[in-house]
Amino acid sequence: MLASFLTSRWVLWTWIPSAPHYAVLVYFPFVMLLGAMPTTGRGPALLLLSLLVLQGLATIYVAVPMLLGVGIIATVRALGPRSRRAGFRLIAVVLVAGLFLLAADAGYLVVRAENPSLATQTPWNTSADAVELPWGPLRADMPMGVPVVTLLLITAGAVSVAWSRAGNRIPGAPWVHGAHWVIVGLGLSLTPTVRWFGTPISLGPFVLSSWLPGLRRFDRMGVVGLMGLSVLAGIAFAECARRLGQSQQEKQRERRIKMLVNWGRHQFSSCWELIVMSD
Repeated sequence: MLASFLTSRWVLWTWIPSAPHYAVLVYFPFVMLLGAMPTTGRGPALLLLSLLVLQGLATIYVAVPMLLGVGIIATVRALGPRSRRAGFRLIAVVLVAGLFLLAADAGYLVVRAENPSLATQTPWNTSADAVELPWGPLRADMPMGVPVVTLLLITAGAVSVAWSRAGNRIPGAPWVHGAHWVIVGLGLSLTPTVRWFGTPISLGPFVLSSWLPGLRRFDRMGVVGLMGLSVLAGIAFAECARRLGQSQQEKQRERRIKMLVNWGRHQFSSCWELIVMSD
């Protein structure tokens, strides 16, 4: 997981060196872990609340997708009869964390309200370019632009899981949660107009960027997708290692069976020769 994160060009070269506060992502893996727990007691809930606030203080481009990602998990749980209580508790945690972060960012909102034409007073580009699909979010200068070998590793791990028996593979829950954060990062990175192989497609109100015009660069929200890809790479590596280890065990088992068969043949031949000689 860590290797996939550190080998991202966006992390080491493109963006984080020039904006070091984005490097404060140490709390995010624990947010993912606590969010993935099927039940959330009072202690884990308070811990998750603290981690959400601490991680969200890094930048709003991490806070928004993080809260939305955990909020989606909480909503899904609240819809299930067995997990409804844990779901509502998780929703409460997300709402309280959102209030804390809203208070922390209140100064920015005041400046924005008092300067309606603030976008014209900055040298930075305030209009995001249309996202090129399907490969645009995976470019080297984008948060989800992991090396190709990482994508191949995830694919190999997924294929191994698909071809394995239910009792001999890594459970599906880690895969689901890793994919969840990838989808959240990808979905929040989309602009109101995207290009599918060069053809413009208007998404209108179906993307978050249409509802929050005060944010300039929604592609930065893909950082949660990077964390999801890193988790998937770690799971895929474990699955491939399990598969290779299983293959080695099967080869050793076959070798032992062959040795037993050859030994049996040798003993049978020796006994047969003794019988023939005795006659």
